[in-house]
Amino acid sequence: MRRVALSVAPLVGAVALLASCAPPPKPPLPDSDEYVFPASVPGQLSPAEAQRLEKAWRRILGGDALAAQRDMEKLLARSPGLIPAETALAYARLRAGRLDEAARSFEAVISRQADYLPALAGAAATASRRGDAEGALRLYRRALGAEPGDAFLRQRVAELRVQVTERRVAAARAAQEAGRSEEAVATYRQALESAPEVAGLRLELANLLVTAGDVEGAVGVLRADPTEDRQVLLRLADLEMQRRDYPGALEAYRRMLARDPHDDEAQRRSRDVREAIELEQMPEEYRRISTAPAITRADLAALVAVKVTALARVPAGEPQVAVDISGSWARSHIIKALAYDIMALYPNHTFQPAATARRGDVARAVQRILDLLKWPVGPGPNPTDMSRSNVYYYPATRVIAAGLMDLTPAGGFEAWRPVSGPEAVAVVEELVRLVGP
Repeated sequence: MRRVALSVAPLVGAVALLASCAPPPKPPLPDSDEYVFPASVPGQLSPAEAQRLEKAWRRILGGDALAAQRDMEKLLARSPGLIPAETALAYARLRAGRLDEAARSFEAVISRQADYLPALAGAAATASRRGDAEGALRLYRRALGAEPGDAFLRQRVAELRVQVTERRVAAARAAQEAGRSEEAVATYRQALESAPEVAGLRLELANLLVTAGDVEGAVGVLRADPTEDRQVLLRLADLEMQRRDYPGALEAYRRMLARDPHDDEAQRRSRDVREAIELEQMPEEYRRISTAPAITRADLAALVAVKVTALARVPAGEPQVAVDISGSWARSHIIKALAYDIMALYPNHTFQPAATARRGDVARAVQRILDLLKWPVGPGPNPTDMSRSNVYYYPATRVIAAGLMDLTPAGGFEAWRPVSGPEAVAVVEELVRLVGP
């Protein structure tokens, strides 16, 4: 036994020596993540062909592209048109650095099966190696569409979007500095196609268009923002005001307030827009309300009908017939106030538009709007100058609780007291801030 062991020892040593001298197996190359195994199209590959494909794929990942290419060429010579084999051959050419051939091979597969993920990913990787970042981005997006959950594809799309956007922005700014405005605009638009969510890029393009005199185009760019970015909406509203498109500006502020109801700047600017709308559309009688020492019932109806745009969120009823409003400048506003039951008729079906509006009238109108818009009822102090059975008791306590009207130092509400224009405007404007546009 000892002799056998001695005789075997040299052989074992030789084997060990050979093993130590043999090159280790090649590990996959570092960019292997870009390579997507060409899965078989159902019914295309026989078991033997599938084995050859897997062997060739291991060679590709290991860096032996030439052997894999020869094997796939032989397989395709015997069985032309095998999409997995054509794709593997394209990957072999990509691994070998034959980028033009690889691109043509991948494109040939894609032309026959447009959603084949391995070919799309391979074509994207090839475009990236050729320095065509934009082409690579388009192809990776198509690949991600075929496999939305693939983390690597999402990462590549994100990286390439940044790269493409940076290039295009740099080119656009260079063109702008050189005075080539049309080229700059076109390049900015291309950059937005790559990264539509980048608000700063959208603002740069809009400002460039405004400088070139194309305010309409700038508005279109800002309106297309998919993220509803606050700065984009502010700029959009400014341009809408510049174009005197007040409804458009108001809509921009409405979208801002929908995201943040406590945005003070948006609230203030939306009030400015509403005032601009009012001044443009209203007759002289309406313009005098804000400075009137005492307002009429027609004035009050006009104020709430014009300023409280939130009423559009609730359906109006059928207005009662008033027999004395046909000659009033505020007829349409009175009809609206009656349709929402914001103001009431007298028993003889008169509205009495020229009658003085009093604090009780204002409280009743504001209370009705709060109820219509389902503003929460809150606790508040009870007026000392009216009982619970008073027709103005609930309106008074409702508006006091909402912080829209106050009691006197003595605790009274004074529903009988005439209301001045500035007082009525302040109450209605505060109501608008409360319930929104």
